[in-house]
Amino acid sequence: MAKLLIADDVAIKPEAVQALNDQTAICEDVIGRYGRTNRVGSSGCELTVARLAACVMDELIQLDRHGIAELAALWNTERMHLRLSALSKTFRDEAPVQFVSLHHPKNL
Repeated sequence: MAKLLIADDVAIKPEAVQALNDQTAICEDVIGRYGRTNRVGSSGCELTVARLAACVMDELIQLDRHGIAELAALWNTERMHLRLSALSKTFRDEAPVQFVSLHHPKNL
């Protein structure tokens, strides 16, 4: 999204780009944690990074003059439904994904 807006001559602060890069960088850790524990969880630091990136994305959506964000959201929703459908066929008997906060005292 940011790259498309930059290509459309929209000025984006370097701090905003860094926040998005930081979010991308923690994804591998979160996915790895899910693979090891079958739970999705985030540390306090990861939650802070994710929240900042979400704020940046909200601002980028406001700058979108061509409906790119809406089209991307529709495409993403469609892709997620396809993946979830495939996963549900593969893992019907598996336990559902649990969402937890790693910085909650009961999870320490």
